[in-house]
Amino acid sequence: MRLSSSLFQDQELYIRTNPDNPFYLKSSKAYKFYLKYFDHIRQGEIIVFRPPPKANATDDFIKRVMGLPGDKVEIKNSTTYINDKPLYEPYITDQSNNNFGSVIVPNDSVFVMGDNRNNSADSRVWGFLPMQNITARSLFRYWPLNHLGLLPVR
Repeated sequence: MRLSSSLFQDQELYIRTNPDNPFYLKSSKAYKFYLKYFDHIRQGEIIVFRPPPKANATDDFIKRVMGLPGDKVEIKNSTTYINDKPLYEPYITDQSNNNFGSVIVPNDSVFVMGDNRNNSADSRVWGFLPMQNITARSLFRYWPLNHLGLLPVR
């Protein structure tokens, strides 16, 4: 099934993470929708992007937006804090093993992390993601069939 219009195009993504959590996308197939107009990115959205040079990768990445411009991001005692408030994260099984931050997200950038926190190369490793690198929002998972549906947003 291919969906297309003047507003979006789709492409299959193959994602590998933790098989024990239904929010994870282990061996999943998801569609990324190329939206021509990003009105705004929200915290908790799953996005697809071109990795920054420091990531030493060429394939698109898929990660969750944790911090928006101006947000303070910190991980301490296995809990993620955004603007000094603990973040409820039902989509992860293992909380981060390491402390991180605090950092302030600069204008025109976001802070992203993978849901598989202890095995993810993300903003904690290669820094902030310029918004211009974002190519799509990932909205829908269609495989495996028992996890068919919209991807969870915080």
